Amino acid sequence: MSCICPGYIDTGLSWEYFEAQPDPVAARQAAGKVHALWRIGKPEEVGRVAVFLASEDASFITGSTVVVDGSFASGLPPQS
Repeated sequence: MSCICPGYIDTGLSWEYFEAQPDPVAARQAAGKVHALWRIGKPEEVGRVAVFLASEDASFITGSTVVVDGSFASGLPPQS
């Protein structure tokens, strides 16, 4: 069994978080800026990893953690 660890992903959960902030637009922009790619992720980017892990191409991958977070967890500073 493997695990997918997503970062900020543009889904209903993140929408609820941003809308609860005093300035939702600023909150969304700030979230994007903490990623090396300067944006939050798209659901299909996580989905592609799930499809890959479920495919024969990943038949010998097990017990792995796949981080899909645009380098958020790495602590790398965003590129300018």
